[in-house]
This record gives sequence, C-alpha cells and structure tokens, in this order.
Amino acid sequence: MFNSLKKLAHIGAGFSALFAFGQVSADPIPADDLARIPLLSDVSLSADGNHLVALVAADGAESEGPAVSVWDLNDEQAAPRIAKAGSDVEFIGANALKMGQILTMARKPYSGETYGCDGEGTKGLTKTFTYKLFFTNAKLKKFKDPFDIRGTMKGRGEAMIRCFEIAVRGNIRSDLLTLDPENVVVAEFDVRNFRTEYKKYNLRTGKTEFLFIDSEEQSVGLLDPRDATILTKDKVEYDGGKFKFETLIRDPETGNFDIHDKFTWYSSDRVGVSIVGRDEQTGKFYVVTNQFSDKAAVYMYDPVTREFDKDPAFAHGRYDAASVILGRSPNDFNQLLGFVYEGDVRKAYWLDPYFDSIQKTFEKLLPDTNISIVDYSDDRSKVLVQSSASNVPPSYYLLRDGSQIKKLGDSAPWVDVSSVGTTSLIYYNARDGKEIPALLTLPADFAEGDPAPPAIIMPHGGPWARDYADWDPTGWIQFLTSRGYAVLQPQYRGSFGWGRDLWVSGDGEWGQKMQDDKDDGAAWMVDLGYADPDRIAILGYSYGGFAAFAAAVREDSPYQCAIAGAGVADLTRLSRVWSDNSLQRYLQGRTVKGMNPMENTDKITMPILILHGDRDVRVPISHSQRFYGKVEGKAPAKLVEIDDMPHSLPWTPAQKKLMLDEIEAFLTSECGM
Repeated sequence: MFNSLKKLAHIGAGFSALFAFGQVSADPIPADDLARIPLLSDVSLSADGNHLVALVAADGAESEGPAVSVWDLNDEQAAPRIAKAGSDVEFIGANALKMGQILTMARKPYSGETYGCDGEGTKGLTKTFTYKLFFTNAKLKKFKDPFDIRGTMKGRGEAMIRCFEIAVRGNIRSDLLTLDPENVVVAEFDVRNFRTEYKKYNLRTGKTEFLFIDSEEQSVGLLDPRDATILTKDKVEYDGGKFKFETLIRDPETGNFDIHDKFTWYSSDRVGVSIVGRDEQTGKFYVVTNQFSDKAAVYMYDPVTREFDKDPAFAHGRYDAASVILGRSPNDFNQLLGFVYEGDVRKAYWLDPYFDSIQKTFEKLLPDTNISIVDYSDDRSKVLVQSSASNVPPSYYLLRDGSQIKKLGDSAPWVDVSSVGTTSLIYYNARDGKEIPALLTLPADFAEGDPAPPAIIMPHGGPWARDYADWDPTGWIQFLTSRGYAVLQPQYRGSFGWGRDLWVSGDGEWGQKMQDDKDDGAAWMVDLGYADPDRIAILGYSYGGFAAFAAAVREDSPYQCAIAGAGVADLTRLSRVWSDNSLQRYLQGRTVKGMNPMENTDKITMPILILHGDRDVRVPISHSQRFYGKVEGKAPAKLVEIDDMPHSLPWTPAQKKLMLDEIEAFLTSECGM
C-alpha cells in the first residue's frame, strides 16, 4: 500500500494536463443543454472490482429515459452492456452489488385510486407513479422483482394490488459486505400484517430465509453487518399528548433488549440521537447527536456503563457531523476509516491514510472541485472517485492499484460552463440578529465595483433540508448565472444541517421570520452591490414555492416578481397530510404555522409564475390551481401545468426545458429583469 501512496503522489503532472479549461465564453447555456439526460450518472463499483454500473443516456436519445449500463473492468476492450426500459417504464437508479448482481429501480406512470397508499392524503383519481426494485446480473438479460406482492395478495382486487405498488415496498437493509458472499438482508413490507419483515435473500438462487419481523411496538434499528444480528431496536409510543422515543440495546450475554435512558427523548425536545455503528473491539456505539451542543457531533456510547464518553470522537464546531465511515472489506471490516460532516458540501474527514492520500491527491489535481470517494473494491485495487462543483458537472474517475487514473466520463460534456459563476458560503445577519448561512453564486464575469446585477433569491425545499455548493441537477443555478443573474440560496431558520438552533427556530414561522430571512438576504445583497434593488425576484420549489407565494402577498416584499414551483399555498391543507411517514407528519406537521398565503391572496403585489407537475402527490397541484384562481385578474399571473411530472427528480428533458424556458420568458417579460 505504501508503494502505491508514493506512486500516487507523483502522477499529478501528467494527469492535470488532461483537464485544461477552454476559453472563456459569455454565451448563456441553452436550456436544451441543461435539460438533457446525463451521459453518465449513478455510477457504482462492484465489491470484487469486476464491474462498473451506471445509468447512461442510451444512444444519445432524448425522448427515452436513462438506460442501465455495465462495464467489464477485466476486459476494457469489450463494449458495455446496456439495457433500456420499456416504453412506459423508466430506470431511475442502479447499484452494483456482490455476486455480479445489480440492483435497479424503475418507475411507471399510474392513474387511479390510491386508497391512501401513496401516503400523501390524496383521495379519488390520482396521477402518480408505481415504483419497483429489480435484481439483475451483469448480462442484463433477466430482471427479477424480489418484492413481488401478487403471490401474497391472491383474491385482492387489481386496484388494491396496484395501490401497494405505488411506493417501493422493500429495500436492501444490509449487504452483509463480503463476509457472506451470496446473501443480503432485505426489508420488506408485509401486506398481510402491515409490518416490516426481514429476510436473507440469496443473490445466486433468489431464495429467501425469514429472519425477523417488526412488532407493533418496536422496529429494528442497527444490524450487525457480520451476521445481521439485531443490535438495537427503536420504540415509539404516544405518551401524554406527545411521542416518546426510546432505544433498546441488546445485552450480548442475555440476548435481552433493554431500554437505555440516554436515548429516550420526546417529540417536544427535537433532539437528534442516531446510532450509526458499533466498534467491535470496545463494544461501544458510534452516536451522532446534538444533545450536548448546537452542532451535531459523534460520541461513543458504552452500553455497559450506559454513559457517553466525556469528549466527542469527532466534532467540527462550525458544521454538523453527519456519520462515520466504516470499512466494508475483509481487510478493514468495520474499522473506523473516517467521519462525514456537513460543510458547504458534504465532506469526508479521512483517518485511513490510503483514502486520505487519494482525497488530497485528487483535490490537488482537480482544484476548486468537490472530491468524493464513491466506492472501492474489497482489495482496494480499484477506487471510484467523483469530482464536481457548482460550475462543474459531475465527472467520474477510476484509480487502479494506487497509481493509474482513468477518466471514465463526464455527466454533461456538452455544457460550456465558462459562463457559470462559482458558489461561495457566506453568512449574513437577519433583522433580529440571527446569523443566517447562505450560498452565493455571482455571474462568472462579475467583479467588485461592477454595476449591481439582477438577482434571484432561491430558498430550498423541505424546509427541513439544506442546499449544497455543488452542481444543481435542476439546472436552475447554472441557467440563471450564465444569463447574468446573481443567485442567493438562504439557509433560513428551519433549515436542517446547520445546527439545532437554526433548525428549531423555524417552528411556527412559515411566512413570518422564516420569510424575513429571505428578504434580509436580498437586503444584504443590495448593500454589498450584488443585487440591483429594482431587479430582484424570488424563485423556489416545494417549500421554496410556498416562500414565493408568501412573498407575493406580503407587504414591503423586496421582489419585483415571484416564481413558485410545486408550492404549498394553503397551510391548513398541509400540516398533517404530507410525507409518506405518519410520524414525520406529526413531528414536522405541528411546526407548520404562520402566515397562510391562501388567506391573503387579495394582497398580492407582484406578477407571479406558477409551475406544477400534474403527477405531484407530495404537494398536490390543487395548491397551485386554487392560488392561481384567487389571484388571476388581481396581478399578472400564469399557471403552467406540466404533464406527467412528479414532485421530485428525476424529471424528463422536456419537463426541465419547459420550466427553464418559462422561467426565462417570465423574468425578461413580466418581471422586467
């Protein structure tokens, strides 16, 4: 290994010559270029290092969805195998497994009764999608559904069967790494008793072996990656008007599961306590928690003494810790290789010297990009690396034997990024003094002292989510900055991943303090010369769409126009009918309070463009339709209903292009930007 490290340190000169940037061009990126299916995405490496798996744009086709592709790494001259989905089916995910097996996910449009199976509270005729997982092998000839429910639902009507196919009914809970060469553990929703059942699934034979099933009161938590022994269980109960969360840890001597008080908390506490692994030598658990500080850190918990270590195993201070990286090959199995934390992008802090060297070498070779070690073979002879940035589409590289780097390909080689600005993490103070993180992307040719450009305030969805300073898969950031707009993405109160205080301070502040944070971000941009005060728009999707609705009806909004994508317009219709998880609906739904845009439509002050997919069950299109019906005639307003588009990505090229074209036309016409 150390020889490989020495080789790796000396390959920079020849490698960097492959990545010289082209000449600067001021031309804006065409909408078609940003809407195209990525040439390469969802890339993964098999544990034995024999195969690469990815989604690809098959034959450059724009009307079809992505295809699944497999490369034989032992025969680089061989053409990749490619499998296309059917005419009304689309592949949306692929992942290499062991035993030469591949897991794929596909979706298919469905219109009909859902009987509440979509988990979104819709009634009557619903336009949505059914989702399925399939196992296949490197030949891509046969695709087997390991979660086929039809055999267990004999006698049920077709509508009821289809109802249960709307959501993905199962997943791989543990791949058992390479210590068990044939089996994985799958978690499957049992339609007969409405509980999750766990089975060993043999990748070679397709046969299953029952392991255990969740009870009514307790669900499986952490599994031992060696043999799938249950290490922890989670218990949730309604107690005195609020939910109580408890963790039970298995006693290795008795096999009993005992409640540990240090993991007991109530829904009103809003703390995070997540067990993410176990150290085999000490028996201690790795726990990500924010109960000891504003920013989440990784602590070690001793189940024998029932105490946390005094000091964290990892804490960044400025950013939340997210997880740990544990070895998954026979040579480093379950060893602590590093930590993951939330910065301007999600980053790895490597303890393992080999991976740390790879990380640092690629950062030198590809400066100003975000480097991620995506996968590695069991013997570490092959390492898959991804590079990307806010102005660089994802690219993929394969490192062989610690010394040979091959560029596998770019996701969007046709995009000229010379006109795209770079994204920086900044902080500004809201009117009440709270510090707000934000991501700022200025036009590529902007320099201090230049006339202030037009600007877009772009709040993220969620709102329990956050943005990253990386390539935007919607294309909106690149599209706008290449046209001379400055873009600010405020991480307003209510955002998750920037510390507990910012997260909980958004409770009950929809359209109020949460909205002030966006307006104060616009004022900050004006003060620094990053925004022309007479040319500012707000553009948001999902919760961001709510923020656009709210901005349109708030007094003294700093915007000239608003663009609401798939936005929540009526809080009274949202608080307890979102998410496919009933517990999340309770936890997050009770925080949805504040100014309701639907009750203030008579106060609309600006032009508004409304975009919404007609297969959106997360935020039903009725939100946009009803808001548009209320404001039509009171202000310039346009509603664009997008055929066959769901709430979340992936979207088709036609859907993405339509949105980009509508955004550009609206900003230059009705908004006068």
